[in-house]
Amino acid sequence: MISTAFIKDKRDTLQRVATTLRGEFVGLDEIINQIIDLISPWYTFPEIQERPVVINLWGLTGVGKSALVRRIVELLAFENRHIHFDLGVENTGDWNMRKPFELMFRSEDRFPLIVTFDEFQHARTINQQMEIPPKSANLIWQLLDSGQFQIPKDNYRMQYIRSLAKKLEYLLTMGVQVKNGLVIEQEDLFLERMEVGTSEERRKKKKKFNAEDLMFVPKHYHDDLYYLATERFKSEFEVNDILLSLDGEQTIKLIFDVLAHSNAPRTIDASRALIFVLGNLDEAYRMTADFNPDLDPDEFHRISLKISIPEIKNALKERFRSEQIARLGNNHIIYPAFNSEHFRQIIQLLLGKITNRLKTVYDVTLSFDSSLLKFLFEEGVYPVQGTRPLISTIYDVVETKLGKILLEIPESTAPTVITLGYVPGHIVVTYKSNEGEQSIKLPQLSRLNDLRKCTHDDRQAITAVHESGHALIAILLFHTLPQQVVSITSDADTEGYVYADIDKRYTPKEDIVRQVALCLAGKVAESLVFGEDAVTSGSISDIERATKFVSRMIRKCGMGEISGRFSFEPTDEPTDFLKDSEYLANNEIRQYLVKGQDLAMQTLEAQRTLLLQMANYLCDNRIVHREKMMELIANYAIDFDIQELTKDRRHLYYRKHLKHLITKTTQSSNTHTLAEIPVSLNSH
Repeated sequence: MISTAFIKDKRDTLQRVATTLRGEFVGLDEIINQIIDLISPWYTFPEIQERPVVINLWGLTGVGKSALVRRIVELLAFENRHIHFDLGVENTGDWNMRKPFELMFRSEDRFPLIVTFDEFQHARTINQQMEIPPKSANLIWQLLDSGQFQIPKDNYRMQYIRSLAKKLEYLLTMGVQVKNGLVIEQEDLFLERMEVGTSEERRKKKKKFNAEDLMFVPKHYHDDLYYLATERFKSEFEVNDILLSLDGEQTIKLIFDVLAHSNAPRTIDASRALIFVLGNLDEAYRMTADFNPDLDPDEFHRISLKISIPEIKNALKERFRSEQIARLGNNHIIYPAFNSEHFRQIIQLLLGKITNRLKTVYDVTLSFDSSLLKFLFEEGVYPVQGTRPLISTIYDVVETKLGKILLEIPESTAPTVITLGYVPGHIVVTYKSNEGEQSIKLPQLSRLNDLRKCTHDDRQAITAVHESGHALIAILLFHTLPQQVVSITSDADTEGYVYADIDKRYTPKEDIVRQVALCLAGKVAESLVFGEDAVTSGSISDIERATKFVSRMIRKCGMGEISGRFSFEPTDEPTDFLKDSEYLANNEIRQYLVKGQDLAMQTLEAQRTLLLQMANYLCDNRIVHREKMMELIANYAIDFDIQELTKDRRHLYYRKHLKHLITKTTQSSNTHTLAEIPVSLNSH
């Protein structure tokens, strides 16, 4: 009977663990609560567990999945019962994965342990819908299912022991006698045939052979016997004690008993395990491909909160078979991306650790000016890459300076408080001395801020016009106010961008032309402002995106004149696609591209003043935020209700339309009886 005090003690331990974790990890309170709830039955009642508890943690890189699990292992004091596998490395085949279990389960089975499968996305068994040879799939999926797997017999070790048994049998026929595990007759023959010592030592008897040399089963074989029959022995010491109690015939019988036992595969029972599956799923976190440090962390955070378990399972379908996904169960915990406030808290947390170390070792307190905190945020935050870029930035900006700071400050000063700040190009170190407050400057390279400076050249002007075109089409045709419009970015692959969250859960047919207009708006804006002959080549990706979008709508989604799937190239082979031999689909695609460009032209031409004003602002400033956009729209937009930006363009259109038709149909049907409706079974 489990006592109430025992359960309370376990529960209190988990609560202390949760409190500690919430203090050490930023932005993960809900994640921590979910994990603690899920591990509570395992931690409290492992004896009644019949199969492993599987907890899946999915998220972007650098959000604390591995670190959180490691800390849980430490706080629960499970370091000696934790097996960690990094599936991103090459040496994770079944043989290598079995070894830690063999060592841990040598003397007992079915005890609680924690297993971590890190970088789980690399264990994929499907690539582009084709099955691929598994690296370690067999053992992984057996553990996730029942927690049990078999270790095949060790043929090499068995052959090694069998050879020993044959030698010892032969020696017994040659007159060797054994008592209490030691050779007592024909010692020289035994030493020679078992090659104990060198032949010279044996011939001249220069070596005094001791009892261990005369053990009938030499010492180095004991571990092999224990390995082949761990279930029969408590330890290697027991093997040694038993062998030292037997005569020759009894010893041979024991060895053959061990060999017979080891013929059957050994079953490892880890059914009382807690298994953490950790992975990065780009298929679910589609923003992972965008390394632009200028993107808004808050927007990525908001998008990541929408990721659901069905989306995770759909993403897993790109990498694993259905029965494998089922073995992962339904305990899927989805990490959000960090928002701006999370990143600021992480900066404070990391700086706090540095401060504590310096205080402990040198009795010096570090403080950080807001200018430095702002610089670290601007330099170190890459929204989709989590904490790792931030950690390296803090190391570069702060930790590498500590030695220089302590050397620059005179020993006679011995300051107790040092404050670090930032001015362009330098870290400013401020401290108090006998002469009052002093400061020194240390050079500091800015890797991103210099790239963000306005260039006030043609390049920025072109980008300003181009991105203003995209932004205004999002506003005017989709009634969506972008989060930001940027004309100078530190990203190596992007001149500028518009970040607008346009609802794309479904695409009505009427939106095809609007979407094309949105894609081609940058090129159209350049044409309107600079003239057709001055249009630049910066619209390559826009044109590609527009063409792919319309092609998909017509060829795959049945949005053209014919509701069918068209092949991209004519073929004589039988397929599930219609042949576009008359180029019907191609012609429709061309028409939509023309209509979309015309719509963009008409819309921007009607709002030429607004286009010029927004482009002019972006020509002098690298970014226009929502507040400034609202101001420009209020001052320069023609025949546009700014209130429309606060609601969905077609909010619940489909639902309202359906309900309207139901009401209309119900009212109409109430005016007739069934007998009044003419019915003829013979009519054609």
